[in-house]
Amino acid sequence: MGRGGPVDRFRFGAPRCTTSVGEGWSPVRVPSGWPLQAFALVVGLAMALTLGWVWAGFARTGFLTLGSTERPLVVVVLVALMPIHEFVHACAYPGGPFGRSVHWGCHWPGCWTAYDGDLTRERRVLAKLFPVIVLSVIPFAATFATRSVSLWMACLVLGNIIIASADLILATALVWQIPRKAVVRDSCDGTFWRPA
Repeated sequence: MGRGGPVDRFRFGAPRCTTSVGEGWSPVRVPSGWPLQAFALVVGLAMALTLGWVWAGFARTGFLTLGSTERPLVVVVLVALMPIHEFVHACAYPGGPFGRSVHWGCHWPGCWTAYDGDLTRERRVLAKLFPVIVLSVIPFAATFATRSVSLWMACLVLGNIIIASADLILATALVWQIPRKAVVRDSCDGTFWRPA
């Protein structure tokens, strides 16, 4: 991925791969492609069902009330969730979502963001987890503060947790396999790390 202007940093299709690694880089072992997506779907559905079960349990006790359906807002949330999810990923990169090293795109079945450069392990893990924190954990906690769950909020939290399940798996692999003081880089051949 080159560092071009805004038009060069957005594309339809898979990310361009121009970053390579030299000596001293070790690969991060993670599932990829359809095996990752299938496992992530199972994990995401299990997490979504668990969160829904928690909401339902509190609603039965009267602690939470189910808000209005707001159908037009539900449609907007469902259509815009993937781009919003990717935007939140990009917010955690150095320079933010419009930084020179951040690239965007659309590729079936969704959208993507990529960072062209090295990141610390902590920054890479934060970028992976940021959509979970911003779009699922905080809104889920907010429903208990307001004691109300609307349908659009449920769609946001549960839809995002399903989308983010692959991110959670990858963040876990980064934490388990990479030492704390390390640099991480995505390349044409996967994700690699080396000591800082």
